[in-house]
Amino acid sequence: MKLSVTKVKAVAGHDDSQPFQAILLADGKPVANLYDDGWGGGVQIHWMGGKTNTAVQAAIRELGEQKYLQEHPEDGPEQAKENALLYGDCELTIMACDALMLKRMARLAKKNVLFTSPAMMAGEYKTLKAPFDQATKDWVLKKTPNAIFINDLLKDAVKVKQALKMN
Repeated sequence: MKLSVTKVKAVAGHDDSQPFQAILLADGKPVANLYDDGWGGGVQIHWMGGKTNTAVQAAIRELGEQKYLQEHPEDGPEQAKENALLYGDCELTIMACDALMLKRMARLAKKNVLFTSPAMMAGEYKTLKAPFDQATKDWVLKKTPNAIFINDLLKDAVKVKQALKMN
């Protein structure tokens, strides 16, 4: 089952986390409203129709188990099962925050060229108020020879995060 989020909005909240609300999709169909208020604790899941979707809940657990084992390969499946909900919850938050990041960058990219380079720190990028065309790209490449243009990557959060060294 493929899980994703849509209609992600940043909301007012607490702390330095990014509070959000979103719709959880399972295989492209809306199944739940997600809400993180930034006050600690997990993402709140409000199932559409008022009844828990056990298949989607199992997919969230499985996603959490997979992520746990990726990060802790020395631990066994029992330890992964114990941490599945926590890691599944974190993966939902990452999906929402990635969507918010792309949304912000897409808004910036309408009037700016966004680029990074291997010499920049993780998460760092620069903006240039100019049209995103070949002449501007050539000018940036003269100043920053290894520039990676984020404007080219905005359809894929994974590629943006790789370019920004955020994986």
